[in-house]
Amino acid sequence: MIGWIAKKHRALLRQAVRLKERIATLKDEMSRLEGLKARMEATPDGQVSLTDPDARSMASQGKGTGIVGYNVQTVVDTKHPPDRDARGPRSASTLVG
Repeated sequence: MIGWIAKKHRALLRQAVRLKERIATLKDEMSRLEGLKARMEATPDGQVSLTDPDARSMASQGKGTGIVGYNVQTVVDTKHPPDRDARGPRSASTLVG
């Protein structure tokens, strides 16, 4: 009977150690997430991309869905157009020969 109690006691101690390790891991994760939340709240649009600081979540056609991408805007200056060479080839036929 004493052997069974000692075995059960050791099992409970191992479980307690695992739980303490898990709690420490979760506290570290909570701290990391609080830092990310502070970064997110400091941005004008309330977004933070962990892989590309310029990427933003943008709405797509599906209701409640979105895609991470870039809002690209271009400008055309008709008074001072770029050189033809700077614009590159205009069609596939200009690439041949």
